[in-house]
Amino acid sequence: MTELVFLAMSSARAVHETNTTDPHGTQGDSSLLMNSRSDRRRSRRLRKKLRVGEFRELGFAVGFRVSPALSSQDVDELWNRFILDAIEARGLAFGGGHEGFVTRVGRGSATEADRDAVCAWLAAQRGVEDVKVGPLEDAWYGPDEPGQRA
Repeated sequence: MTELVFLAMSSARAVHETNTTDPHGTQGDSSLLMNSRSDRRRSRRLRKKLRVGEFRELGFAVGFRVSPALSSQDVDELWNRFILDAIEARGLAFGGGHEGFVTRVGRGSATEADRDAVCAWLAAQRGVEDVKVGPLEDAWYGPDEPGQRA
């Protein structure tokens, strides 16, 4: 009876090890398995759910410094105007502080026009210094994860 249980466990382990190999014959290396899985074609529904391919959503980084000469009331007013006039008026969302990320509210992407408008708005404000607006990049996976975009 003990031999039968051992044989069944050995068979299950062999089946499991066979199922974890990728088409290239590597075993146990999860990074290789992840890369081969992300290279597969995905259904339209899955691409939409993962926000990849034609459903990829773009945003951009924003950074600036507020002049120390502004009073706390002026800084609060600046933030309120930034959110209302530069962000929400264009259907965008902002997350962060003096360095943050801007993207479209709901599904969709920020555009070059959105990027230029936010940059121009910040540059035109009294008390805003060192405005930096980054390029459009993947809002979900960032610029450093190309395997996630396929």
